[in-house]
Amino acid sequence: MSRKRRTSSPEFLMDRLAKKHADLENQLEELSGHAYLTPQEARLEKRLKKEKLAAKDEMAKVRTQIA
Repeated sequence: MSRKRRTSSPEFLMDRLAKKHADLENQLEELSGHAYLTPQEARLEKRLKKEKLAAKDEMAKVRTQIA
């Protein structure tokens, strides 16, 4: 199987998305440990939450391709 084919497979994509989702969750957990968020951190938190949700939505789409 060619490298391009492996990297575009639904299973590979699912693994990549799951890792991204977990990384975003870790970043959000780190922010939640702060006593308060600066305006910059609040914007970062909002962006991370949107990215995490987008990754979750994409994982749901991929799951339908795998099933």
